[in-house]
Amino acid sequence: MKKIFAMIMTICLMASALCVTTFAAESTDDFVITVSAEKEDGTVVKLEDYTSFEAGWNFAMEKAKDSNYLDNNDYVRIVVDLLTDWEADADGVFGDSDGEGFACSTICIPEKARVMLNMNGHTIDRGLEYHEWDGEVICIYDNADVIINNGTIKGGKSFNGAGGIHIKDKANVILINVHIDGNSVRGDDGAAIAVYDGANLIMNGGSISNNSMRASTSFFDIEVSPYGALYANESTVTLNNVTLSDNYTFDSAAEGVAIYATESTVAINECIVSGNAVAKEGRYNAKSVIAGYDSKFIITDTDFTNNASDGGDNCYGDSRLFYFEDSRLTMEGGKITQNNPQELLYFEDSDADINKVTITDNASVVIYVDNDSDSEKVNMNECTLNKNASIDNAPDIQVETKGTLAMNNCAIGDTNFEDKGKVEGVGSLFGEGSLTNILVIISLIASGVSIFLTVYYNKKKTAPVAANGATDTETDDEE
Repeated sequence: MKKIFAMIMTICLMASALCVTTFAAESTDDFVITVSAEKEDGTVVKLEDYTSFEAGWNFAMEKAKDSNYLDNNDYVRIVVDLLTDWEADADGVFGDSDGEGFACSTICIPEKARVMLNMNGHTIDRGLEYHEWDGEVICIYDNADVIINNGTIKGGKSFNGAGGIHIKDKANVILINVHIDGNSVRGDDGAAIAVYDGANLIMNGGSISNNSMRASTSFFDIEVSPYGALYANESTVTLNNVTLSDNYTFDSAAEGVAIYATESTVAINECIVSGNAVAKEGRYNAKSVIAGYDSKFIITDTDFTNNASDGGDNCYGDSRLFYFEDSRLTMEGGKITQNNPQELLYFEDSDADINKVTITDNASVVIYVDNDSDSEKVNMNECTLNKNASIDNAPDIQVETKGTLAMNNCAIGDTNFEDKGKVEGVGSLFGEGSLTNILVIISLIASGVSIFLTVYYNKKKTAPVAANGATDTETDDEE
């Protein structure tokens, strides 16, 4: 009997141990967020694991906004690691607005919070079917210091502010390999990202793709058009190795379908801008793909391909690849090819230096300069232009005021001009602004002089000049 009892107890203990082990494993697998803290020396201290996104995010934001807590523990910032995809509920709600990490069902990063979000290849998806107030995925408040790494942000649809990430006053945000994909605004700006009032955004890698914008009607029955998949207002934006592709609009009056900036500085380095503002499948063309008002753009080694539509179904009014008003553009290197707007580069009272850019095979006017005086001037240096032709056969180069466009050492191919006399560097003997042509002409002149001198001196050696004096009939064609 004792042996039987002992065997039963042993079996029960073994079963109990197995249950504990199984429970522990399941508990670990259920964690969705890990909250840590980064110290001054770069080490990371684990604080808590959470099985609830809401609880974990609220805890992280409470600590991230508490400067005393961070400083007293020598923490630089709070670190949040996603362990799985984060999806809002069926109503598009991420969490309780009573916590520090949420407002109006949106994920929030509070004012002055210091936080790093490691998405670890996962997705944050709000999954909204219709636009709503505060329908963005993430809202970053004033003066926050934020780093987001390696993931996708999607499914936001907003009436007021960005669809994807809404960045408020003086916040500093760095996105590293983050994809802002499939978000939308209606009657507002920043289908993917909106940056406001002294904020600073840096994107390294990643993409802004497949974001859409619609017009809406205001309370006064005034139609409000949207601006920008990426919208910058009195802010600074830097894009490095970012792809901006297939952003679109259902409103032909939309501007800056890829990027819209007002009173801002935008740097675009080694990026790809492709397939934006294309009219198809109910989508419309737009006034512009890149738009700058009172802004500064610095674009380096960036390619622009297959953007914009002009003509055909869903195309209304003029469209531009670039539109600048009271702005300045510096562009170095890169290609502008196979785009289809009415004009590629449109300048109104704006300055530009465009250097070593290849502009070929576009169904567009190349450049339109509408500066009131030569105090604003567009300079094109060592650029290559060829095989550009608008659908209505308009001149490739159009200038309203003489002296506001200069083309220096450019290879212009079959480019035609509305009035060559209005453009510096073209229309003279020296080659339509082409360094190659200049060198060819100089070589021809030198060859001609050499032949003339050879013939002349050979004549002197073989036949004396007649007494009555023969007259040389050669003429000088130099103008």
